[in-house]
Amino acid sequence: MAYLRTGVLDVDGLSESAMRQLAYTLRVLGMEWVLKPSVGSPKRSSRRASAASSRTSTTPTSGAKRGNPFGNMKRDDFESGPAPTPGLGFSFGTTASAAPSASSSSVRTKVEASRPTIVAAVEKIRQQEEQRRLATNVVLDEYLRTAATIDDDIGVLQAARQRHNTIQKLTQAQAAIADDAIRLNVGGTLFETSRATLLALPDSYFTAMLSQGHWTPREVDGAYFIDQDATYFEYALDALRQGSLNTKGLPPTALQQLHLLLNYLQMDSLMEAS
Repeated sequence: MAYLRTGVLDVDGLSESAMRQLAYTLRVLGMEWVLKPSVGSPKRSSRRASAASSRTSTTPTSGAKRGNPFGNMKRDDFESGPAPTPGLGFSFGTTASAAPSASSSSVRTKVEASRPTIVAAVEKIRQQEEQRRLATNVVLDEYLRTAATIDDDIGVLQAARQRHNTIQKLTQAQAAIADDAIRLNVGGTLFETSRATLLALPDSYFTAMLSQGHWTPREVDGAYFIDQDATYFEYALDALRQGSLNTKGLPPTALQQLHLLLNYLQMDSLMEAS
């Protein structure tokens, strides 16, 4: 601006950086030739001298032409200079927007350069998460298998405990029966059963036998003697145990003998039910 006002460009005292900024600005404005003027310009003649000269000669000579002090300057003299440092107050033309554009391009370049690293890091994290998920599934599957095994073991233990309780109850019942066992001598054949079995049918022969205190077992074998054929006596005892008479497979003659025995033992009701 000082040059446009005065026609003189004073660069005395400017630093190298300032000179680069000035050169860049003049190059943008198309005024780079200002920095390299030719040897001193010829002195201007007065208007009067010019007028006299024009009157005395209608054809000017080549030496009379007014010289251009910057005619020998070339644009390339300033093309090789370094670009000015952004931020020193020069904002001519598109210079202000050039720096942000270069900065954005640099950022994009850095982002593009770091993209493979970012992709690799994300892939590594994904693989780690996948490995963690697979490890968790393995632990979970093992836990479920262990839990299923424990459930099976618990089921086996519960079944074993139930069997033990059942056997214990049967043993206790059998012990009670053994403590109250009754021995019978039927026609010379010994039978042994519980008092509860013999008393299962009310008003039977055995009820009368056991309810009367004067009928006691013999001292020889400790059995109550019953003077009957023992061939079908087991059917009578089984009927008292089961609550029903089973005569399947017996021929008519055997059925007749069994009916006679049941009639003697006062167990006719079982015979009628069958």
